[in-house]
Amino acid sequence: MSRKRERLRVWLGSAAGIALLACAEEPAPPPYGFASAEEQRFRFEAEDKTTVDGTQVRVQRYADVRLVAESFEPRRTELVLYLDRYYIKVEGAPGGTTELALSERGLAVRGPGEEEFSLAPGDARPGGGTVAELRERPVAGCELGPDGEVAGTPWRSYDPILSGIDLLDWILLGFPVLGGAESNSWQARRTVPQLGQYKLGLELPLRYERVAGDGEGERIRVSGLVQRSSLSVAPNYTGALNLDHLGQAELGPAGRIREAQIELRMRFNADSGGLVSSQHLVRIRSLDADDSINSPSPAPDIFDE
Repeated sequence: MSRKRERLRVWLGSAAGIALLACAEEPAPPPYGFASAEEQRFRFEAEDKTTVDGTQVRVQRYADVRLVAESFEPRRTELVLYLDRYYIKVEGAPGGTTELALSERGLAVRGPGEEEFSLAPGDARPGGGTVAELRERPVAGCELGPDGEVAGTPWRSYDPILSGIDLLDWILLGFPVLGGAESNSWQARRTVPQLGQYKLGLELPLRYERVAGDGEGERIRVSGLVQRSSLSVAPNYTGALNLDHLGQAELGPAGRIREAQIELRMRFNADSGGLVSSQHLVRIRSLDADDSINSPSPAPDIFDE
């Protein structure tokens, strides 16, 4: 082989190697600062008001949660939600007011007429194990891409108590899908959380806008709208749906979420003549000292009596 051909063979081999390296997937840091803080704590507060044919049901929820980045792939981060405390109160539903509280003190359920059922942390519970173990088990999880988009399908615990706690979809709706630093506005999608008894199974188109932030952080505003002229929200219950979403998020250094707020409104005009309207207000605040904007007030707990 001539020297000229040998040089050509070496050059082609080197070029192929460089091309392979260029095509290799570069590791991307996880969103929301989970690269530097793999566990982050948040306070979740929500108030839902749903009116069905003139009858209003009000739901209040409070939770202290831990979001943990449990594994890292080149472009995926597995995010898992754990529960420290949880409280829910339902007013106006058939049967009367009900409350449930889970905390380090145990589990308590209060029904109409002040009937109460409670378990201490070490007591056995439905589904096996003790009440204390509920706070050590994951409630839900998902995989996120580097911009915060959901990769694949989120999962939920099958535990009979934890499976009914719907927090992750609301947290994901509050956490923005991130645009590049050079983008002042961009579009993305999030799944619509379950609204009361209605699991819509819709993707919500969202428009994000970056606005002036506070210090080293930034503020991102979001809006979205879904309209369907005909949608079945329950068996034999079809009609026209309108969803309107507004929100904003404050990001601190390294992109960590400091605070996020959501307002989601639904209006459903049933073909049968019924009307369902609801308003869902959600606030998510960091509980970590470095990123806390305000000192959150203690969540209600029906153990405190």
